[in-house]
Amino acid sequence: MKNPAHTGGVLHVWRFEGAGTRENEPWLLSISPFYVRIVERGMKKAIFIPILLFGFGVAAASPAAGFSVRLSNTYPTQGDTVMISVTGSASAPLTATLGDQTANFFSFGGNSVAVLGLKVTAQTGWQSITVRFAGGPAIIKRIDVFKKQIVTEKLEVPPSLGVTAPQLIQGLKDENAVIGNIVAAVTPQSYVTRNFGLPLADNRYITDRYGILRKTGDQGIWHLGTDFAAAPSTAVGAMNAGVVRFATSTFSYGNMVIVDHGEGIYSMYLHMNKILVTVGQAVRQGQTLGLVGDTGFSTGDHLHLSIKINGISVDPLQFVQIFR
Repeated sequence: MKNPAHTGGVLHVWRFEGAGTRENEPWLLSISPFYVRIVERGMKKAIFIPILLFGFGVAAASPAAGFSVRLSNTYPTQGDTVMISVTGSASAPLTATLGDQTANFFSFGGNSVAVLGLKVTAQTGWQSITVRFAGGPAIIKRIDVFKKQIVTEKLEVPPSLGVTAPQLIQGLKDENAVIGNIVAAVTPQSYVTRNFGLPLADNRYITDRYGILRKTGDQGIWHLGTDFAAAPSTAVGAMNAGVVRFATSTFSYGNMVIVDHGEGIYSMYLHMNKILVTVGQAVRQGQTLGLVGDTGFSTGDHLHLSIKINGISVDPLQFVQIFR
């Protein structure tokens, strides 16, 4: 059994020990409204531990017909997004929590969904996602996070910038602090009503993918987005509906726009040669935000696209796929 299952009013959760594997785990923990039962695989004996309903932190929800809690991917890679979908629940799902990250549920595609992001340096191995419902019950789902294969490349500072590598690194830190404050805010509603799309009319020409570690001087800079090659002044469209939270020129990222899609989801568009929207403006999916350019820390005309979920940079291409 690879995943926790919720059947017959009992929540089954695998407890993973050091010697266990995905197919051969040593213990099974069953939680019911009246007892905890721990069964060692291969043994006939079971330990029954009575519990009080009001004293136990995780209770099983009473499933309605067609009730399910599904994950978009049980075996994600570092940098991936995981979508949690709930259907058929008599109690409204409220939040999904992974470690210190909590996401609210919102309506999408006829289901209640929440999205959680994994850092490119996220802890690998088995981790728990806790889904909480109105009225107190919770369900635990498990994911096994795999290590991302990291590519390292050398990237020199363009002479046109007129700065040294240490100066560029410090500038990136300062700008990232400003961006971090913007994307840390969670708008308590979703503007998303349809699948996310990619920002260009032709998105086939990808020059750099998410998760590359670039060496600039003696410093490492993570490339936490996707680069699309395009002709200068190609229109850049919003990936989905939202509100513009940032639209200005920066030293390192050039002309940049950040769109808030609600519930902690942001898209970021960098290095444009022109910005065509203003802060506070509501935008529809596909609306032109700016034009492809070569501003900031850039070595040619392209669009850098980033996605932030609860402040975490995730792989934009994989993010788009989970909404389809």
